[in-house]
Amino acid sequence: MAIFYLIYFLTLPIVILVALFLPADKKEVSNHDAESSKQKQRVNFLVIFSCIMMFVFFILIMNIFTKTSTLIVELNYTNQGFLGTAFTMSSLIGAIGGFVYGHVRSALKQFTPVVALILIGIVYLLIPSVNSMLILTIILSGGMLVVSIFIPYMYDILLPGAPENSTNLAISLAMVSCNLGSFFSPFMVQWLGNLVGNTSTAFSFALGGIVFVMMAFVFLLRGFKKNTSVVLENQK
Repeated sequence: MAIFYLIYFLTLPIVILVALFLPADKKEVSNHDAESSKQKQRVNFLVIFSCIMMFVFFILIMNIFTKTSTLIVELNYTNQGFLGTAFTMSSLIGAIGGFVYGHVRSALKQFTPVVALILIGIVYLLIPSVNSMLILTIILSGGMLVVSIFIPYMYDILLPGAPENSTNLAISLAMVSCNLGSFFSPFMVQWLGNLVGNTSTAFSFALGGIVFVMMAFVFLLRGFKKNTSVVLENQK
């Protein structure tokens, strides 16, 4: 078992490089931070919109990790112990999916989140209806693939869209929104279930699927609005 922990020695070269080269740039970075701190940081509509969307997204996406195990018990799946492997496989596929994000963004442009959210909505609507761990693993893999496209897109529009000299604030707010969404996920899902009088695990996935589709509609309107603005600008 001790051999397993030897993997951490792979980080040793990174530590050495940081120790050797970071002090040389420290003064320059400190001066840059001091200069930036003098300028007032602020947020705009895009930052607020992005934070809200990511907050809601993480509330819903955490259902996969907190509710799937309960669901397969309720539906009496065979080979339930395979769920851990299913999560690992789907996470790896999601990580690989991040490499194709650039191509997806180039093809779909501002409609990238629309397609991503519709697909994850379909995944959520399908999860309660599957009857085998194999199909569930495939569906979870598709869901993680979509997550690896949606999240980079949100940061991709946030960085250039944030007010000047407020990029660090925008990124910090976005990260806080993601973490808060993950933290409040079980409480919000339970509250929504109580609100509509249905707290079953299957319904929590169905509800998540519906909300994802609603989010896709919001991004669709935003995409059409952006297209209209570009057309009007070109006509001037």
